[in-house]
Amino acid sequence: MTTTAKPARKAAATQAWTAAKRRKFLTRLAETANVAEACRVAKVSRAYAYTYRKRAPTFAAAWDDAMCAALDDLEAALVERARDGVERPHFYGGSQVGTVRHYSDALAMFILRARRPEIYGKTGEASDTPAPAGDIRALIAERVARLRAVAP
Repeated sequence: MTTTAKPARKAAATQAWTAAKRRKFLTRLAETANVAEACRVAKVSRAYAYTYRKRAPTFAAAWDDAMCAALDDLEAALVERARDGVERPHFYGGSQVGTVRHYSDALAMFILRARRPEIYGKTGEASDTPAPAGDIRALIAERVARLRAVAP
């Protein structure tokens, strides 16, 4: 490969990343939150998309906006599923006889913990403040006493 091949390839790639392709990329990114899929639709490599993002702050902001739009849509769909459930087919004797609505408590809890961590956050998480040594000794002594009480 000659030294002139790299600049020529770079110039061709820059010309290929037209405003229309950028719009296609951003539209698909807003729909899917998937950079690889958006690149495929826009017919541009992921490497070039990320390079262009670094060089063009306006494009980077539009990329962030598109990603936020996609994630907002996903979040809305998840809230709807947690609230309204999902219909699943019900079979009897090898034939579908109806549907059953299923609700996901795990999904609902995930959303609540993310949106209201002060209320639904996990308890007993590691604290930045170490417990006093006396408290730890008392806890250990209590546990040892309980073990001795049940030991033969």
